[in-house]
Amino acid sequence: MNYEFKGTPTPWVVEISNQIAWLWSTRPVGAKENIVCHRSLADDCKQEVKYRVVADFNLLSAAPDLLQALISIEEWNVQQAIDQYGDASKADNWACVVAARQAIRKALNITP
Repeated sequence: MNYEFKGTPTPWVVEISNQIAWLWSTRPVGAKENIVCHRSLADDCKQEVKYRVVADFNLLSAAPDLLQALISIEEWNVQQAIDQYGDASKADNWACVVAARQAIRKALNITP
C-alpha cells in the first residue's frame, strides 16, 4: 500500500526554552507553519511534570521516524510473503504486519 504522511514536514526536533517546550520542523516552511506543538513549563510546574513533558515531546519527535519504520517493516514482510509463497496476502495474518498496519492506520487516520 502507498502511504503518505500529510502533516508538518519532518524532521522534527524538541527545544526547551523560555519555560516552553517546543516541537518544530527543521524544514523551512514559514515561521508559524514550522511549529508542531508547544506546552508551557511555567515556574509552578513540578519537576516531575517537566520531565514527563520532555519525554512526551521526545516521543512525538520520533513519531515520523517510527511511522516510516513501520511502513518499511510492512513492505519487507509483504515482499517476504511474495518471495516465499508467491502471494502477498500471506503476510496479512502475520502478527508484525497486523500490528504495523494498525499503527500506520492510526497515525494516518485511515479507516480499514
